[in-house]
Amino acid sequence: MSSDELNKSNQNNQIFDRCSHSTSNISQDENTTGQKNKIFSRCSESPIDINVINTQQIQLPELKWMNYDKCPERMELTNSGETLILLPDWNEETPYVQGGPFEEDYIFSRIHFHWGQSVNGSEHTVDGVRMPLEMHAIHFKKEYLKMKLAKEYDDGMLIMVYFLELKSNHNPILDRLLSKLSHIQHADTKLFIEPFPIDDLLKPFLSDYYMYYGSIVTSEPTPVHWLVARQVIALSPEQLKLFHQLRKPNDVTIYDNARKANPFTNQLIYHVNPTHRFTNSTLSPIPVLCKKQFE
Repeated sequence: MSSDELNKSNQNNQIFDRCSHSTSNISQDENTTGQKNKIFSRCSESPIDINVINTQQIQLPELKWMNYDKCPERMELTNSGETLILLPDWNEETPYVQGGPFEEDYIFSRIHFHWGQSVNGSEHTVDGVRMPLEMHAIHFKKEYLKMKLAKEYDDGMLIMVYFLELKSNHNPILDRLLSKLSHIQHADTKLFIEPFPIDDLLKPFLSDYYMYYGSIVTSEPTPVHWLVARQVIALSPEQLKLFHQLRKPNDVTIYDNARKANPFTNQLIYHVNPTHRFTNSTLSPIPVLCKKQFE
């Protein structure tokens, strides 16, 4: 290994040291909720505001996206009563991501969405600004085999964040999902839809993204590596309104399922492989690789 490669490897290992610790020496019995709470004494609960000027710029190997262009065998769309979930299933060649800050593979699991009653529907904010909608691509570390088990470890979960912004034209990929929502309006209903490669919806980014280590709290705290794409995805105002077809278990419309950004945080946020040394804009326009969808 060259000195440059060694330095990058050491940098990868140190990135999350402020908020995480290795669980390699923790037995299954010892890795309890109490143990995980110790992690969060040094971490902030997500979502957070990303203050661009205060991010720490670093150079890491490019992310590698494997099999995201493979069409799944099945694709299920679910109204969970809290959000819209897209759950693809591959018999073989399941997508996974590697490289960047990670020394091991993270397996793609599912996608879900967060929205609001108006244009302020994202959970994370950038320089205090909320976007209309936020999409989460959920991954778990390969060595833990299942997402349920991965949640028990401080390095088990990875969530990739995509912001969606309003444009005049429809996003034809989102239409594949939104055109089916009238069939799953009620909570805990699901529908199989025509499968498509998952990279039609989420756009792989190799560099120029934000990264931090945080947590989500549902029934108990779960540590999460967060990667936030600077490339935004488009949707029309009419498409945004279609999310309001979905209902909670009490049959009330899900107008807003976005948590507010945590204002009490001094979380260290990295800007990985920035395109420019000095970042003047908070988010990037839609890149050439997905502009063709809206022409």
